[in-house]
Amino acid sequence: MRYTLEDPAEWTSDQRQRGLEGVKMFVSDEAEAIRSALERVYPGVPWQSCTFHRLSALRGRHIEVFGEQSRCRQKHLVNLPHPC
Repeated sequence: MRYTLEDPAEWTSDQRQRGLEGVKMFVSDEAEAIRSALERVYPGVPWQSCTFHRLSALRGRHIEVFGEQSRCRQKHLVNLPHPC
């Protein structure tokens, strides 16, 4: 079955109907639709932000605040691709 990214509640509910039980934690990006769907379909199961997405957002914000030249100085903070 194919799902659209526009409706996380649909694929989350389908996964539950197909037997996805005993989940200890969900990890995803910080999309509110995904978090909301998980809370409705799997109440009480913890959610955590994906480390890659969190670091990418932090890196982008750092560049936004401190300028493009700060990109090269960040390479010791996180191991993400950079143009330097």
